[in-house]
Amino acid sequence: MLRKNSPAAKLILLLLACTTYLFSYADESTNFIHVRAESGRQQTIATSVAEDSLGYLWLNSHTGILRFDGYDYRQYSNSEIFGKEASAASILSLLKDSRGDIWCVSKKGSISKLMSSEKFSPQYSNITMLAEHQTLESVYVGSSGIWLGSNFGTVIGQSLADSTIIRFDIYSSNETITSITEGKNDIVWFSTNKGRIFKGNTSTRELTELKGPFNNPFNTTILTTDKNGNLWIGTELYGLFSYDPETETYDHFHNKAKASHFVPTNMIIRIFRDSKGIIWAGTDGGGLYQVNPATKEVRRYTHSKTNKFSLQSNTIIGLGETNNNDIWVFTNYGNINILPSESSTFGYYSGSLSGSPARVLSILKCGNGNLWIGTDGEGITIIDKTGKAVQQFAAKTNTANGLTGNYIQALVEDENQNKWIGTYLNGLLLYDTKTNKFSSIKAVNKVGQMATDIRSLFIDNKNRIWVGSNVGISVYSLSGKQTAFYPHNKNGLKGSIAEVFLEDENNQIWIGMIDGGLFLFQEEKKLEDSFFIPFQLVNTKNKPENSISHGTTDDHGNLYFVNSYSKLLKFSTKEKKTVPITGFSNEEIHGVIAVIAADSLNLWVSRVNGISHLDLAAGRSYFYSWKNGTLKDRFLSGSAAKDKDGILYFGGVGGLNHFDPSRIKKTKKELRLRVNQLKIVNRDAEELIPEQLKAGIEQIKTLTLNHKQTSFSFQFSVINDHLDPNYFYAYRLKEFDNDWITTENMRVATYTNIPYGNYTFEVKAGTKRNVWDIQTQTIEVKILPPFWLRWWAYLIYTFLILIISFFIIRYSIMWARLKKKLYLKELQNEKDKELYELKMNFFAKMSHEIQTPLTLILSPIENMIERAEGNLLLRQRLQVIKNNANRLSRIAMELMTIRNKELGKLKISVSENNIIKDIHKTALSFMEQARFKQIDFNVEGVEKEEIMLWYDQQKLEHVIYNLLANAFKFTPREGKITIAVTENIEERKAEIKITDTGIGIPGNELTNIFNLFYQSKDGKAIGGTGIGLALSKELILLHKGEISVESELHKGTTFTISIPTGNQHFGQDEFAYHESSREEINETPVLPSNITQELRELIPDENKKNILIVEDNYEMLLFLEDSFKMFYNVRVAQNGQEALSCLSDYKADIILSDVMMPIMDGITLCKNLKEKKCTRHIPIILLTTKNTTSSKLEGLKFGAIEYINKPFNVKELLLKVNNILDAQRRVIEQYRAEILTDCKELEIESPDEKFIESVLQEIENNFEDPEFRLEELAVSLNMSYSNIYRRFLSLTGKTLVDFVRTFRLRKAVPILFNHNLTISEIAFKVGFNDPKYFSKCFKKEYKKTPKQYKLEYKALSSSDNLNPDID
Repeated sequence: MLRKNSPAAKLILLLLACTTYLFSYADESTNFIHVRAESGRQQTIATSVAEDSLGYLWLNSHTGILRFDGYDYRQYSNSEIFGKEASAASILSLLKDSRGDIWCVSKKGSISKLMSSEKFSPQYSNITMLAEHQTLESVYVGSSGIWLGSNFGTVIGQSLADSTIIRFDIYSSNETITSITEGKNDIVWFSTNKGRIFKGNTSTRELTELKGPFNNPFNTTILTTDKNGNLWIGTELYGLFSYDPETETYDHFHNKAKASHFVPTNMIIRIFRDSKGIIWAGTDGGGLYQVNPATKEVRRYTHSKTNKFSLQSNTIIGLGETNNNDIWVFTNYGNINILPSESSTFGYYSGSLSGSPARVLSILKCGNGNLWIGTDGEGITIIDKTGKAVQQFAAKTNTANGLTGNYIQALVEDENQNKWIGTYLNGLLLYDTKTNKFSSIKAVNKVGQMATDIRSLFIDNKNRIWVGSNVGISVYSLSGKQTAFYPHNKNGLKGSIAEVFLEDENNQIWIGMIDGGLFLFQEEKKLEDSFFIPFQLVNTKNKPENSISHGTTDDHGNLYFVNSYSKLLKFSTKEKKTVPITGFSNEEIHGVIAVIAADSLNLWVSRVNGISHLDLAAGRSYFYSWKNGTLKDRFLSGSAAKDKDGILYFGGVGGLNHFDPSRIKKTKKELRLRVNQLKIVNRDAEELIPEQLKAGIEQIKTLTLNHKQTSFSFQFSVINDHLDPNYFYAYRLKEFDNDWITTENMRVATYTNIPYGNYTFEVKAGTKRNVWDIQTQTIEVKILPPFWLRWWAYLIYTFLILIISFFIIRYSIMWARLKKKLYLKELQNEKDKELYELKMNFFAKMSHEIQTPLTLILSPIENMIERAEGNLLLRQRLQVIKNNANRLSRIAMELMTIRNKELGKLKISVSENNIIKDIHKTALSFMEQARFKQIDFNVEGVEKEEIMLWYDQQKLEHVIYNLLANAFKFTPREGKITIAVTENIEERKAEIKITDTGIGIPGNELTNIFNLFYQSKDGKAIGGTGIGLALSKELILLHKGEISVESELHKGTTFTISIPTGNQHFGQDEFAYHESSREEINETPVLPSNITQELRELIPDENKKNILIVEDNYEMLLFLEDSFKMFYNVRVAQNGQEALSCLSDYKADIILSDVMMPIMDGITLCKNLKEKKCTRHIPIILLTTKNTTSSKLEGLKFGAIEYINKPFNVKELLLKVNNILDAQRRVIEQYRAEILTDCKELEIESPDEKFIESVLQEIENNFEDPEFRLEELAVSLNMSYSNIYRRFLSLTGKTLVDFVRTFRLRKAVPILFNHNLTISEIAFKVGFNDPKYFSKCFKKEYKKTPKQYKLEYKALSSSDNLNPDID
């Protein structure tokens, strides 16, 4: 027994004498937020939480320590927390001291502190030395130090300021220290599992036991202290106590349940004091208690099966608090319940008597302080002044009291405190307060139709009740009598139903209609005669924009409405129009469900996901989501109210919120964005660059990577919002990314193969899309180049360069003279090169300039030779002039060929030819010279009539001619020259040998004779240019052949040309298409001496054709004019531009034009003529000194019919012009006859003949154009193409396509006979794009190829010349 005067006895007597406080409490309907802790994607059970300075949450769980950033959990192993050498004991506790440091303690005494680098560092390794069976069971971090409670009755304290260690021992080895806390004046309290509590003095080291009603060896106690130093005691058997150390008195917070069995709420297993000093007590099965130490007010939170926002379990296994004062409640089975700190400012009602969340459609705060809540399907719930749900009216139940419907859409209270209720499906009801009964009010239109959808109710200043329903607007007196009815779409009223009734400060009544807009009630003396004035909120015909779903007034002349697009609109009653709501973004005034004006400067709106405060004065918007205590589910339109005390109510799917706007904080939470994970080449950066991450990845400002670490990724997040971090992110790597990359769910920026250099990684975040209101984080990233590109490598390179430069400079003096000589030589080479280019250009110009005078010389000489038949001496001298002029022409052409070779433009155009025939033809040119010099000139190998080789006739003829000319030049009289042709079938080549008995070539000069401009001594003496042999070698090489020389001085020289047989060694561009490159008739035509007279007979004066001559050389122009004027009507022009001008008033039958002319050349003239419909039919002959195939093809491509080189034979030119014009005339006559004779035997009348003539004329004008399409006939004939096609077929029996093809082939025949053109040139001339296709069509039409057809014609012509008498 206790002694009478003992302190314990006094304490008990004092305890019995004290009046025990009996505290009433009620279950709180607060919205808890529920989350779950995860480890490896599996739910785990957490027991405590602490938030560090960065905003990370650290949780102690059954699987270990977890770090949570709001998105992901990361688990830390024991080795990461306590070091690799620490024991594998389980973690006892994770707690935070008053300075914000986080400590982690294991059951075996390992202690670690979380550093700013987000890494744990082991501390106080020698504080405890525990035996195998000894463990720590409790821990507390206070202002004086860290306290550890064991399972053997010892408490150990480690000072945080120094190495001081304090021990308190109760000397009970089987008693466990269950709880430790600090009090005032150096006092430390601790309790045990046997119902004992001890007080230790850290200064005096005195230890005393506290005696009280909780002492019981089977009663486990836990402790905490409040801010006043009072001790709070939680027990398993007796509930909650508070102890005042100064008065040594107890307060007992016990459950007064009358049941005789065990009461769960007495079992306090967790106790916690938050930063505000509130005491939280968690029970085993009895829920959670919140006690205010100052007022002794108790609030209770329990689990409700019908309320998903309640605690998930009534068993509390842990309590904690985060930096923003959110309370975390850990319940069994791994559930975490979070009570946001701001939830105390946003009140919550479930809307039902059971506590189950109801859909709230209407809200009414009554005069007696009760709150009426109209629900969607659950009737009416009444909340009393204390916040308790005290009554519920539900139709078809024993609590109905006359209520006929449970869908309550509108509630109002009249001055008699009677309630008017608008329902869906059950019409209008009136609740009589005195009888506590509901009665129906008849709401019908004039035809007796019942109102089934009462959407809105309103009481005006005259105590009239306005009812908006599906049949119209009704007005009632307080007695329930209907005094007026206004149907829809009458009296100026439009729309389907009245959603909003508002009364402004001038007592004007405004009605907001669905699908109708805004209306002002204009009251007349007789209420039924009143009408409505419409106003448009938005000037549009789009009904939803003017459809009103909710509204409010600020009593200062402004009305605020929400339209069907959830847009907030402001209407001025003074200006009678909608005015803008300034200072807010488009997003801030959209997405509105309901609106309430707290005053003229503050609007509160409910949204789908929360409530917003619009501060109209500041132009700022503040948003409060479920994390701040608002409903997590959607708010509903029309479910909003404001009572006389200024309290606002917003209802939604899961109940309703109520709050005092003046108590809501306007400050926005400071959110912190951090980069919290870095991976390099798909590995954790901690493994690769730990030295750079000593301060933690969150603190890193610069990052240095080597050249193998060019792929990396950053993970980032807003880390101090853990409840629902729904943020938008954007990032970029400056100097690599030009634009920001925006993301919402992906919080990882990955970069691969980034070049070395300096970059800046930037990441920003925002609470809304494109609103970046969270501070940007940056990391400077430096990727080092490879070691061979580092600065020290460049230093080494510089050192080496300096050494090398030293030696270069040292020896540069020795080479100065040599360099000077080299420079002078290079300068000389540049001059030689310039001189060489001038020489090449000179060759080209001279070749062109020489050919024109030669033409003027040769043409008259030919005429003079013919006329000098009787004067042999004159004829011989004229022949000498002609021969030398021809030689001069060949030299000019040789110069042009050399220039092309030097410029890389020398090309060949090979075809298959008979080499025997071509050599024989060339040899004939030297027969007269051989006879004159009495040289024995033989052609050997011609007994074989034919050796077919692939070569360029013109180029090979030039080579053979040049070699023969040299042979005759250096062979004396009575010498011998032989040209022999042999074919070596085995070696697949043909050889041409030219042997002479001339003076020979010295051996030391043989290697140089093929060099350009090289001349031997004898050559210089005899004369020459030094060009011929060099050009001959180049031409043979182009044929993939060889040329060699053998010579013996004073005995003679042999030149051997070897040419491969076949054509496989030539490139595709070296072929003259698929036909022979030229089908030339080089023989000079045998002209009768009386050609002039014959031409006069051929062309009578009355049939003279018109010819246009275009030539820039005045003398040549006069010569040509003189040559043609006796046979044709001649018109002259000196350039292409003049020629085009002449053709405007002169109809030319044929045009002769030079190619190279000023202002407009001949090629451009051809283009212009062929583009015009009126001139495209005129044949054109081009005269030029350009002898290349490419230049000829270019002229023929653009419409020229013949291409004649200067110098030319004027007689040959006269005959060609005559033949072209004659052939053109004959073809037209022939086709005209064929058209009329080839047609089917139809009786063609005059219109059909005219139609045929028109078609023929159009084809004649366009056949040369390869791009001509038959569809173009439709335009010129003014008929559709299909009609032309059918009519032509019916008249001629031929299709247009076949006819045009035959027309072009027959046009080609006279060109083939009369002009020296290749098959390809003829094909282009008559409108074929493809020479192969032309040959194929020609063979199909004439049963012979063009070549065969031409050869037969030549043979026939030769036969006619030999037998002139034969017809």
